[in-house]
Amino acid sequence: MGSPKTRHKGVVDPPAQIVTLWIQEFLLLVQVSVNIEGNRLD
Repeated sequence: MGSPKTRHKGVVDPPAQIVTLWIQEFLLLVQVSVNIEGNRLD
């Protein structure tokens, strides 16, 4: 398998790993935001 950078389209498709990491980061941010809101209620 070659590197995505060597594709001729010029557009690099994000590997599934990066997408998964991005989703995890997003969910983590949401969780932190919910925790902050919960602390405000206390």
